[in-house]
Amino acid sequence: MHEEDSWSKMIFSRFFAEDVAHFLSKRGAVWLLCVVAIFTPVSAHAEDVADWENIASGTAFMSSPATVEYKIGYSSIGYDHFRSEIMLNWSDGETQSQTIYEGIYDRPPAKVWGAGDRLCVSMQTCARYEDNCTTNIIVYRYDADVKLFSELPAGDNLCLQAKK
Repeated sequence: MHEEDSWSKMIFSRFFAEDVAHFLSKRGAVWLLCVVAIFTPVSAHAEDVADWENIASGTAFMSSPATVEYKIGYSSIGYDHFRSEIMLNWSDGETQSQTIYEGIYDRPPAKVWGAGDRLCVSMQTCARYEDNCTTNIIVYRYDADVKLFSELPAGDNLCLQAKK
């Protein structure tokens, strides 16, 4: 028996039943790594809303779809910065959902509102150790053909006009 085989058998037998340890030592740790890889989430989309430190939710009213429920999950990452994700749910013949934002900003939660056929999201970024913050607005329009929201370039004035 090779020294490497006996070492892996010893490690596996410490944590698994003897027959499992025998199987793994004969087949190698590759099987174990494959099993772990299968059950490990591969993207941030696998993260559930419940995994966030804080959750804000509400409803935005638009012309189409009529109502959009949103959840904003956010967690502190230090220095007054927050990692966040904004998830939407709506009905367009059937229940739909989409994550429209994943990123970092300050002064959570972000604000979400409907403005006619647009969905508006505002968030603030602040200079470190200062109260001067910049408000950033992202505008989304719903595409009924593909049943998804897509970001509009430079549409923030449309949201500001609707909010006044």
